[in-house]
Amino acid sequence: MAPARPQKKGFTLAELLVSLLILGEIATFTIPKILASQQNGMKKAILKETIATLEQIKYEEIDIGGSTDSSTNIFLDNINAVKVCKTNTQTQGCYSYNTYPGAVLHNGAILASFDGWVPNWGSPGCYVDGILIDWNGDSGPNLDGDDRLSLIINKSDYTCGGVGPRRISATLSFGNAANLALWNSLWQP
Repeated sequence: MAPARPQKKGFTLAELLVSLLILGEIATFTIPKILASQQNGMKKAILKETIATLEQIKYEEIDIGGSTDSSTNIFLDNINAVKVCKTNTQTQGCYSYNTYPGAVLHNGAILASFDGWVPNWGSPGCYVDGILIDWNGDSGPNLDGDDRLSLIINKSDYTCGGVGPRRISATLSFGNAANLALWNSLWQP
């Protein structure tokens, strides 16, 4: 009688392939969610930091300093930026989706000023200055409420009637409710 071969313990090739297939399926579902969560956290952090910077400039220059500048220039003149485009963000290389003045911040966000009519309930509306924040710069998709947030910087109160202090507030961005949803999501845990 021939001596019995010792049995080797281990996995067969089929068992290993099935295990790899299961791990691949799990990775297919979890990795996109992890990346989206990381990107959402980065977006919130950059937008909050940029808004805090704008609020600080407003406080120092308008609330304490008494500036009566009714444009967004006061923000561009006093912000610590990597690059400031004083006349045109498109031709001066700050932002290819806007032709107003703007700046590139150290956190990668882009500020671009704008002006336009904002609807006012019960009246035709009011003409305001605003600042557009694009948290990821020229990278897409460059849509309000997704990677862009439009903030109204208005010298008067939002009713457009009085001469109250300037406020920084989110608007419906000329009818885009996604802009307001992004603003509200910044303050949720």
